[in-house]
Amino acid sequence: MASSRRMFSDSVKSVNADLDIYGKLLRGVDFKVAKSFLSSNSFRARRERAAIIRAVRAINKETRESKQSNSMAASMMDNAELYKNNEQKIITQMEKLKEVLGGDAEIRADLRMLVTRIRQELRVREQLVDDARGVLNEYRHLNDLIANPHLINERTILIFTREKLHKLRELENKYNKDSQINFAQFEHMITENENLAKKVDQKYGHRQSLQEMMGRLDERSKTESEAGTVYQRTRKSELYVR
Repeated sequence: MASSRRMFSDSVKSVNADLDIYGKLLRGVDFKVAKSFLSSNSFRARRERAAIIRAVRAINKETRESKQSNSMAASMMDNAELYKNNEQKIITQMEKLKEVLGGDAEIRADLRMLVTRIRQELRVREQLVDDARGVLNEYRHLNDLIANPHLINERTILIFTREKLHKLRELENKYNKDSQINFAQFEHMITENENLAKKVDQKYGHRQSLQEMMGRLDERSKTESEAGTVYQRTRKSELYVR
């Protein structure tokens, strides 16, 4: 029994070294967790901490088991299916975690809040990864618009932005120390897409200016035509009176 507990304690220490569960995971003045959960060396407290970290580890493993999970080469159909499956894996693992921590009837309020927060942040991370996997398709789409300006119907709104990359990096650092995401590669693609988006918007702006100018010319022509018609009618009236 002593040996088993020592091994369990070593396991907790190892996962605590991987994930800063006491700091980043529980940060925020609006979020309170019982001090016993954070600092207690009791078997229950260690069990709760380890259960949370194991759940996060399981989610990392299950949502990154495919070679396409961090790839920007997946098709839109494959990416949508991957996102759907990973969302379900997150929900399933967090429900299991809640049961381990006491279930709906027994789980402490602070741990319920913690589980909810972790689930929300991991789902946000998955949404950001989903956007990131589409960055190459976004690049191709922008190039297609530049080659075919008549397809441009509005100004460009990029799906995967620099701000989203920053948030993804933040959550990945928080929940997955062994992240395999190539952030430099994604940052490069965002820069490429930003430059392409500027070119698309320039073409859109140029086309809008031409359309506005043609509209003004049409309106002017219409006004002049109406003025000519009125003049001709006036002349006919004058001749009739004479």
